[in-house]
Amino acid sequence: MLAPFIPTRGDFVVEPGQVWNLILWGGMSEEWVTVLNELFAADLLWRAPCSILVYLSEGGVPQLPKRAPPKGGYKTLHWAPSCLRPIEHIAPAERERYGGPDA
Repeated sequence: MLAPFIPTRGDFVVEPGQVWNLILWGGMSEEWVTVLNELFAADLLWRAPCSILVYLSEGGVPQLPKRAPPKGGYKTLHWAPSCLRPIEHIAPAERERYGGPDA
């Protein structure tokens, strides 16, 4: 949906930042990654863990191991299935569980 307004495909990834060698989404443009990071920083979007079935229904699954992150990160690249949700749709208990805004 955003492709008419900004480039969306590219060689960049979105990482959670606090976990070494873990990516959330890949194949993105630098502009799209910047927009997402700004929305996360402004507490307008939430990265929620999701089922791999969400990715299968959309037609693609990264060819990386899928795991919940350990403390300190991984030695090799891994993927955490995640989806985007508006922050106002996230219950306080979920924010606390995953360490999001207002946790």
